[in-house]
Amino acid sequence: MTINTTRFFNHLMRRRLLIWIVTLILIAGFTVATGAILWSVRMNLTYRAEIRPQAREGWDGSIMAIIPATAFQSIQKGDKVIIVPEGEKKEEGVIRSVVTGPEEVKLKITGNYQPKEKTEALITLRAERLIAAFLR
Repeated sequence: MTINTTRFFNHLMRRRLLIWIVTLILIAGFTVATGAILWSVRMNLTYRAEIRPQAREGWDGSIMAIIPATAFQSIQKGDKVIIVPEGEKKEEGVIRSVVTGPEEVKLKITGNYQPKEKTEALITLRAERLIAAFLR
């Protein structure tokens, strides 16, 4: 029995523009979906941080927190932060400035918590990872 493939391929040749359009739409759709997922990756991260008090004179309600730098990470100003000092209760604050260095990130956090001396604490914040952080 012979298979007549000529008829099938002639049918495809008549529909080739439609096939290319559908293929390009599918490729574009998968690309956009993958990019959107990678673009919006934001996660809660907890760091062990060193918290330094600001000078009491002219205190503007902020503290300085130093966390280790991580590759491909972006921390945004205005995000909320949860600070849990050792042996104390949970405090909340807002990131006012971010200074990124090669080994550490300095965060200026505004809130009600003011330590008397340099101390260790756990800081939980939202950070962007992957492409979103790489592109900033």
